[in-house]
Amino acid sequence: MMKNELKTFLKPTLRRVIVILSITLLLSAFLYWGQRDRFNARNVLCTGIIITAIAGAWNIYDLNSLSLIKRSLIHFLLMVITILPTLLLSGWFPIKTFGDIVLMIAIFLCSGLLCWTIGYLAFRNKK
Repeated sequence: MMKNELKTFLKPTLRRVIVILSITLLLSAFLYWGQRDRFNARNVLCTGIIITAIAGAWNIYDLNSLSLIKRSLIHFLLMVITILPTLLLSGWFPIKTFGDIVLMIAIFLCSGLLCWTIGYLAFRNKK
């Protein structure tokens, strides 16, 4: 059951990730080389990476053969390895002290918990 479910999951996920990431890279390249706008090129790239990560991990919750705890843990780990480094490198948060990093991680965790809770409440009765 898990193998078929995984196949069904992977194909649309890879397609979605490739399309979003391709558009992001093209827009960033245009801004960087075409317009010489490095600031906005970096912002578009970072935003695109975050959107791609969310779009790629979104339907993990459709893998019903895994418990909600396992699906949530997989999703959380994917967000940690994609979004957290993107936030660190984006320049959107001042990172001059260890406290700045702790604050950014706290914002990341609180935002994730809020989104997870909203998703859980919205879809808890979905079969």
